[in-house]
Amino acid sequence: MRPNLLLIAAFSLAASALSAQAVHQKNLLITMGVGTGLVSLKSPTEVLQLDHGQCGAVRIAFGYAISDRWSLGMHYDRIGTTDHPGPVQRFRLTTYMLEGSFRPIIRKRGTVELSAGIGPSLLALTPTNGRLPARSQHGMMAFGVRYVFVISGTIGAYLGGDIAAGNEAGLAIEGAPVTDEQGNTVRTSWNSQRLGAGLVVRF
Repeated sequence: MRPNLLLIAAFSLAASALSAQAVHQKNLLITMGVGTGLVSLKSPTEVLQLDHGQCGAVRIAFGYAISDRWSLGMHYDRIGTTDHPGPVQRFRLTTYMLEGSFRPIIRKRGTVELSAGIGPSLLALTPTNGRLPARSQHGMMAFGVRYVFVISGTIGAYLGGDIAAGNEAGLAIEGAPVTDEQGNTVRTSWNSQRLGAGLVVRF
């Protein structure tokens, strides 16, 4: 009888240790937060260049845990500047990514999450003296790291950092290409580094 009791106790301890972690397989994690950081706009046209300008960002993402370590989901960012030198008053970026996440460390109340995403981004430049923005669509990649802390069974918080970059793409206004003095289409690319924090909902 005693060996059976010891076996049951050992099994119970192992099961409780396994369940005592922040993320399990089949969990759905939804993150919503804000951030701040730097954004750069690159272009052969000098007036459309910005080096390490200040930006703010809104982040919404969800990831479904296909295992305890791996998640797959979607990630949306809205990144915007408040000021820009030259004829452009400000610009904003909207990103849509398919994102994979890996958790190298999982504890009872927290986990470290590494992520990588790929998808399209939409750039809109608002002129200082005009209403119609110039737009371009870029392919992009992003990488991030987050620490997720679980406060209760459902609610938690996160603190993280992200870097992202978009490739070169041509600008257009109402579908018409924006050209320089030589008649070439004006092309831009961008990159950004941000820190953020927010709410986590776990199902």
